[in-house]
Amino acid sequence: MIKYIKIRKYVRGEEIMRKKILLLGYMRKNLGDDLFIAILLNRYKNIDFIVRTNDKKDLQPFKMYKNLKVVPQEGSLSEFNMDGYDACVYIGGSVMMELKRGLMLQQNINAFIENSKKPFFYISSNFGPYKTQEFYDECAKTFKMIDGVTFRDEYSYNEFKQYDSVGYAPDLVFGLNMKKKKTIKDSIGISLIDLSLPARGEKFNSLDSSYCNMLKNNISDFIKQGKTIYLFSYCDYEGDCNTIEKVLKLLSEEDKKHVKVVKYTGKPGNLYDFIRKYSSMEKMICTRFHGLVLSLVFRQELMVISYSKKLERMLEKVPEEFKYIEIDENIGELKIKLDWFKAIKEESLEPLSKNSVNQFKKFEEKMGLKIKQKGFKIKKAPLKKRIKRKLKAIKKKIIKK
Repeated sequence: MIKYIKIRKYVRGEEIMRKKILLLGYMRKNLGDDLFIAILLNRYKNIDFIVRTNDKKDLQPFKMYKNLKVVPQEGSLSEFNMDGYDACVYIGGSVMMELKRGLMLQQNINAFIENSKKPFFYISSNFGPYKTQEFYDECAKTFKMIDGVTFRDEYSYNEFKQYDSVGYAPDLVFGLNMKKKKTIKDSIGISLIDLSLPARGEKFNSLDSSYCNMLKNNISDFIKQGKTIYLFSYCDYEGDCNTIEKVLKLLSEEDKKHVKVVKYTGKPGNLYDFIRKYSSMEKMICTRFHGLVLSLVFRQELMVISYSKKLERMLEKVPEEFKYIEIDENIGELKIKLDWFKAIKEESLEPLSKNSVNQFKKFEEKMGLKIKQKGFKIKKAPLKKRIKRKLKAIKKKIIKK
């Protein structure tokens, strides 16, 4: 029988201890947030990140990363014992919004920060939208106490730049180092959302039918112009697949033959595969925030149909003027023209890509970390799985012939 011995590293007779960090984030198999976490885990392979959860299914996208650990979620965050932990990192985009429970969640975080007495960092976040001064003040209280918050938009930064903890850097995903897949000629991708979700609010709920009909009408027009349409679901939990199903039901059987669905499932390796497929689109209609970021990263021709100001604020960072349509009561009448699509120039993209690493600057300085890695990477599917998939594709081609 082979015995495996755990090897420990020593420097001058002293054991090197791995840092142990509590990780907070939105873990609902949402592509953007999962990409953040994958980048984090890949960058800091020698740090153990600990997640509080009772449902390991949401951690399926990170199964290949050995430095993600799990502890049971017992009680509220404010009661969590941080003895033995070096810090806490909250990585995520829209994590400071005043929704129904926004104020309560922020109060809980502040109680945790006060009790833990450990370094706390927000990475690649934005503030808002908010409605009350009470919520604003609660977030300001957070920034007074923590060691670092690096916003991904200048609006959030300007609101709180008077605090030493506050910084700005472009969204983490701008630093993604991934080879673009060969472009599929005459392809148009659409990253869409579900407006019928209660969390979207009454305004958007009432526009759901018009939005789906608008997509159906434009898809039919594109098909008549010889295009193949790809519908991208970024998060099933947030209803992307639900919207895709509604749009497909509106299409004729003939049109459906020219429409393909690409779903982010969260299975190990699917994050990489989904992004590679996304990169092969010739043109993109971007509604998801990270759909827009990825389309800029891969320099695709794009236009934006937006439900949130965060997309518009992000586009303010580039000199090019992209076609930007807000979802409002007129959305049902929208007729998209092919000459609206435009790609970012390399010189405009370069500073965003180069400076995105500064999202980690405050964290690395405080924790004494020196990372030489340039650009952010994520893992491919395991080799065995890739071979199996390739054989399946070959078999499928043989059967068709």
